[in-house]
Amino acid sequence: MNQNEWVPLLEFAVKEGISPSTVRRQIKSGKIIFRLQDGKYLIQATPLELNKPETSSSSPQVAGVLRYAEESLKSLKDAHREILTQKESEIGRLKGENVRLTQEIQELRMLIEVLEKRSSL
Repeated sequence: MNQNEWVPLLEFAVKEGISPSTVRRQIKSGKIIFRLQDGKYLIQATPLELNKPETSSSSPQVAGVLRYAEESLKSLKDAHREILTQKESEIGRLKGENVRLTQEIQELRMLIEVLEKRSSL
């Protein structure tokens, strides 16, 4: 196939070994170069792996945005990990406090029993 040649959708699908509906889906998603002529899709006659529209994903701006997003995600993950560590520490502290208070309650109950026994004598 010649890159300057435009072929009908069905011919392109047959040469690429894919279904016409797959070609239509790729057209709608912007994955291949096409044009409309008399209401019919014409596809640029290049192999499918080369027939991709220019995207701005290769631009420095997009690369910068992606780098910023990756750095932000890393910062969020680090902050999340730090918060989890703090929460786990707080949970451990509260469990210890709970044990201490439970023991104190038991001691107070025993003291009440002793005092009640003394007062009944």
